Amino acid sequence: MKTCPETSDARRDTYYADLGLSQDAKSPVAGVKAELERELHLLNTTLPDNDKVRLRWSGENPISLTQLTPVPQPPGLGALKAEVARAWPMTGLLDVLKETALDTGFLNGFQTSASREALPPTLRDQRLLRCLYGLGPNAGLKRVAAGSPDVSYDELLHIRRRYIDPAALKAACAQVSNATLAVRNPDVWGPPGTTCAAD
Repeated sequence: MKTCPETSDARRDTYYADLGLSQDAKSPVAGVKAELERELHLLNTTLPDNDKVRLRWSGENPISLTQLTPVPQPPGLGALKAEVARAWPMTGLLDVLKETALDTGFLNGFQTSASREALPPTLRDQRLLRCLYGLGPNAGLKRVAAGSPDVSYDELLHIRRRYIDPAALKAACAQVSNATLAVRNPDVWGPPGTTCAAD
């Protein structure tokens, strides 16, 4: 049975009971605090014999930690990656960004801060997509320009300075989020009011 967000307060006791959780916020906080104290005491007693931790007397970081061995990948994650690769082979992030722009029109929210605009809209949108691609996954504009022979770093930097600002980014994110919610199947995900968003 589906419930609207407005009825969640009335059924709070039921929800917490189903999840096996306490409504007392102090209880889990006390547990986390006790665990942190135990771990700190353990670190303090084992520090002299711990070959993963070194104390240095110079430099900005007096505590040096040896990189730990990565935890094995969960089997479910590997299966998910394999299925995505099977369904959408060789799909690049820039292609996904471009298709999202075509479907939602979010690039229209990026307006120049200059007094006039000399770039043709098609060329502007291409450079704007490459800037967003460079900034989003933190690849950097120089790296994007190095892989794009038809655009220079200075040209991308011009777009970054003239078109991309916090207000435009926020509006673009809202437009993409709204488009995503509009196509989601409520039978699977529930009503939009119960959806949690991520960055």
